[in-house]
Amino acid sequence: MHWIKFGIGISLVIILIGGCATTGDPTQGGLAGGLYGISSGSYDKRIEERQAELEAAKRNQQGIQEEYKQLASDKAEKLRQKQKLDAELVRIKEDSSLLSAQIGQLKANNTGAAKKKADLQRRIQQVNTSLTQLKQQSAAQRTEVTEYQRKAALLNNEIEQLWEIFHTLE
Repeated sequence: MHWIKFGIGISLVIILIGGCATTGDPTQGGLAGGLYGISSGSYDKRIEERQAELEAAKRNQQGIQEEYKQLASDKAEKLRQKQKLDAELVRIKEDSSLLSAQIGQLKANNTGAAKKKADLQRRIQQVNTSLTQLKQQSAAQRTEVTEYQRKAALLNNEIEQLWEIFHTLE
């Protein structure tokens, strides 16, 4: 009879366990769920799913790490380019300052040259005025010379007439 009681007890446990709701999730269902998960293969399936998720996460992490490395490399390259551009900007500013100084010097030289030019123009004007005066004086003198030449011609004429008269008196 002992066996009968034992058989009934086991049957009762199996019925009770079989009647419990079971899932493939090992965190739910207790002992019955655990036994069901092992016997149905849902634990193995769940392990495979988790391993596939883990592999996908590793690939994703690897992709992110590669992207991070590429971004770090790009950042370093951009930093080198920025430093190069900054150096170029400094050089251009220095060139600009030098050119500004040269322009200032040229303006100063131009001012000096403009003063010299103005002085030369005044001197040229003075020389032209003197030349005009000399031409006027020369013209006046030519007029005088012409007048003197005319007077001299008249006097020569008169001398000749006087010689003729003198010769006739002789």
